[in-house]
Amino acid sequence: MNKNRLHHPEIAVEEYEGLPEILANPDHVVWDVKPHNGEAPRSVILLKRLGALLYRLAVKATLARSENFALSLTVIREKDWGKLLRKEIK
Repeated sequence: MNKNRLHHPEIAVEEYEGLPEILANPDHVVWDVKPHNGEAPRSVILLKRLGALLYRLAVKATLARSENFALSLTVIREKDWGKLLRKEIK
């Protein structure tokens, strides 16, 4: 997450402590990109409301799909949350 901290300095170190909660209990899971040729993409977005803030966590699987990696954690606006929900995995 060091790279994320460089690109998103607005995220406090304490906010990264919420990662386990976001990973274990996301409010919504949405496709990062739409499925293609019947195969699910390797990356998804996890959305979680923690307190007054809305978090977006990008997660990607390895090619073999044996491991997942958290790529980016950001705080998003309510309108962006709504746009992402249109791609929710049902």
